[in-house]
Amino acid sequence: MEKKNAKIIKKPREIFPPVPINRTEPVFTSGVISRLLDIPVWVLKQLDREKLVSPDRKKSKVRLYSQEELNKLSHIWYLMKERKVKVDGVKVILEMEETMYTHGFSAPGMVGYSSGRSITIVSRKSEGKNLKKSKQQ
Repeated sequence: MEKKNAKIIKKPREIFPPVPINRTEPVFTSGVISRLLDIPVWVLKQLDREKLVSPDRKKSKVRLYSQEELNKLSHIWYLMKERKVKVDGVKVILEMEETMYTHGFSAPGMVGYSSGRSITIVSRKSEGKNLKKSKQQ
């Protein structure tokens, strides 16, 4: 039997294993968040002033965001940039999502930020039209 000259491919060894980071630990600066989500820093400051996010501040007054806040900011930025929702509208949407989360509504879709449970808002326009018709009859 003839042996072929086959190369043995080894899986590369992880030189630097991943470091587990608590999702509530504030580790991301405004600059990092800005680059990751493509959000201008002035928008992050505005969202902080409006109390939509509350990053930790260290002695040097640097804002530090957690993984949870990163996810929340991603959702907020989607609403603002893609859906053209103003800051006051974002506040209402987040309040509705939080209310739905606390009352136990759950479905895949949006994120409930207090503990990461999934929730969604379902439109009932068509059902409302059917109800109005049945009342008129």
